[in-house]
Amino acid sequence: MPDIKSMGVSAQIAAMPTLPIKELWALWDAHFPRRPEHTNRNYVQARLAYRIQELAYGALPSGVRNHLAACGAKHSKIKTPERNGRGSEIHLMPGSTLVREWDDREYRVSLFHEDQPRRADQAVNIYPAQDQKERCAPCPCAS
Repeated sequence: MPDIKSMGVSAQIAAMPTLPIKELWALWDAHFPRRPEHTNRNYVQARLAYRIQELAYGALPSGVRNHLAACGAKHSKIKTPERNGRGSEIHLMPGSTLVREWDDREYRVSLFHEDQPRRADQAVNIYPAQDQKERCAPCPCAS
């Protein structure tokens, strides 16, 4: 089989499904700085096909990209703050506790208004809640 890089654009794309995965990765490495986090052959082939065409024929004009992005946002089923009427800012009330679980650990931050009195041991917690007592941070909202 001839070198895939010496073939035409259509032939390169048509040859991808028959390429051994080792050669597909070599082609990927030639076009991208790092490999994808999740390795799915169909994804790799689709990205490579787009990249090969982009290099051969040029990228989409910015106007077309903006139009496609606007169409995607208009018809998206994903709820964003702008689409459900809440606006882009989230206002948190003093006294709220934010809880986040990550890497099998729970992190907590309690919010206070800047003028609200609090104990001296209440500060920003950068450690997991299991490792220390719950610590508090000032409320980011000014109202």
